[in-house]
Amino acid sequence: MRESICYLNGVLGPLSEAKVSVLDRGFIFGDGVYELVPVFDGMAFRLPEHLGRLRRSLAAVLMDNPLSDTRWTSNVLLRRRFTGRYILYKTIESHTPLN
Repeated sequence: MRESICYLNGVLGPLSEAKVSVLDRGFIFGDGVYELVPVFDGMAFRLPEHLGRLRRSLAAVLMDNPLSDTRWTSNVLLRRRFTGRYILYKTIESHTPLN
């Protein structure tokens, strides 16, 4: 079984190597949006619809979308055939100073 991957701060790498500061606003306050995409037979199910909902959810909470749909797709999906059951896109507000 292949290790899970993570796209964090512009870098795609193993999930086991991902690090988020304990002072990160998204970590502390949970400022974020996520979208869960089911995977069947190695293919993401209705990916365009899920990415559309991710875009709308980010806009609703006034967060910038860090990637275009094309980049979300190419950075994650095109790098591997999935053996897992889902793709989790999680976007957090991490560059805002703590208040």
